[in-house]
Amino acid sequence: MINYPKNYAPLAEEEMEYTSGGLSINWMALGSTVMGLATSMLAYLNVSNIAGVAVQLQKKDPEKYPEPEGTINGNLIIDSTLTYFSSVAGIGMGLLNIAAGVGTVYLGMKSGS
Repeated sequence: MINYPKNYAPLAEEEMEYTSGGLSINWMALGSTVMGLATSMLAYLNVSNIAGVAVQLQKKDPEKYPEPEGTINGNLIIDSTLTYFSSVAGIGMGLLNIAAGVGTVYLGMKSGS
C-alpha cells in the first residue's frame, strides 16, 4: 500500500502533460468514440444486409415488387426488413447494434462526469 503525505494533491491535467511529456487520456471518452464507431458500422451492415434481402425478394417475386432494380420502395422495404430481422443473423446484428448504442451513451455520460 502506498502512503501519501498529508499535503498530497493529484496533478492537474496541464501539470501531468508537463511532467510526463504527454497528455493524459480520457479512457471513457475514447471508449465512447469507439463504441459510436461500432454502432455506425453495425447500422451500415444492417442496411446493406436488408438491401441484399430486398434483391433476393425482388428476384423471387418480380410481380409483387415492380420497383426498378436498385430501388427499394413501399412493400419491398417493409418485407425485406421484416425478413432480415426475423432471421437469426438479423436478430443478432440488431441486438449488437442496440448494445453498442447503449454503450456509446453510457460511456459518453461517464466521460462527462
